[in-house]
Amino acid sequence: MAVIRSYIAETKKEAFDKVKLDLGCDAVIISTRKIRRKGFANIFKKPAFEVTAVSDSDTPQKRADKPQAAPERDRRIETLEKKITQVSDTVGKIYQNIDWLKLKQITEADPRIQKLYDTLVGNGISPDGADKLTGMVLEAAAEDEDLTEAMTRVIVGVLGEPSPISLNPGKRKVVLFAGPTGVGKTTTLAKIAAGFALKQNIKIAIITEDTYRIGAVEQLRIYADILGLPMHVVYSPEEFLKKIEETSDFDLVLVDTAGKNTDDTEYRKTIRSMVKCPADIEVHLVISAATSAANTVKIIDSYSYLNDYKILFTKLDEAKSPGLIPETKLFASKPLSYVTYGQNAASDISEANPAEIAKTVLGLT
Repeated sequence: MAVIRSYIAETKKEAFDKVKLDLGCDAVIISTRKIRRKGFANIFKKPAFEVTAVSDSDTPQKRADKPQAAPERDRRIETLEKKITQVSDTVGKIYQNIDWLKLKQITEADPRIQKLYDTLVGNGISPDGADKLTGMVLEAAAEDEDLTEAMTRVIVGVLGEPSPISLNPGKRKVVLFAGPTGVGKTTTLAKIAAGFALKQNIKIAIITEDTYRIGAVEQLRIYADILGLPMHVVYSPEEFLKKIEETSDFDLVLVDTAGKNTDDTEYRKTIRSMVKCPADIEVHLVISAATSAANTVKIIDSYSYLNDYKILFTKLDEAKSPGLIPETKLFASKPLSYVTYGQNAASDISEANPAEIAKTVLGLT
């Protein structure tokens, strides 16, 4: 008879160690999932890991004392694997049903939960995202606590601390803007350039490799001329590296890239080469706030080849609500940097403000 047990730990490794210690090295993992511990004190902590494993009822020592012929052992392994697959499917369905039933029962018992859920969905968060956020509030909220305030804290926690561009005296920073076509990378670069040029006494240079879109170079050159900033056009990763060397005495170098199909192998190769340049470089993945949640998932997945980047949301003025921002943070752990909300290159941009975003999503502003 098989023995199925679950183990909870801070990391996967710790959970796996518990499995080996209790069930032995022959135990088979059938499911691994992240769980959030209950209580408000744990809402901002990293989720724990729950690992479910299955083992024969015999102890590891007993199995060692009863060697089996290879064919018989293979037959038992095959049978056990089939049972494990069935158990894993069943366990997954049970978890889903339990979570859904719990939320349904609580929602029906407390209309405040339903109201929160409806508000989230009405402000651009998908039903799945609203379920997750509502579930987090149910775990985090204290007894008799105002649920709207609790949800505000939950969303602020999900959004995390913003991470705008930070300059260190005497050290150059290279900032590269990547993202799909049409999301406003060029305009966003101009906004950031204007902000630093007008408010800080620093040397700024602009580099663009967006030579594919008609008028892209001319558009950026107009911005550069207005701000009195040098601009360089590059046509290959090699030229980019050369310009990076030539701008070593600048404080900030802003890099515009083409918005090509992210499945394009050459495009990925180009971005990788640029990111690996010998400089202090950070990448901002630019996403329009008017994008659907499903397409945003695809965008995030298509840039998974980048190990480290920040997320910058544009066109909040064109979106029904900033609901896509917390929705994105539910499945992407990258920090937020800026949000933009208009075409004025001298303004219409600000650092991401989690509290303001949360209030807007909840209809409090």
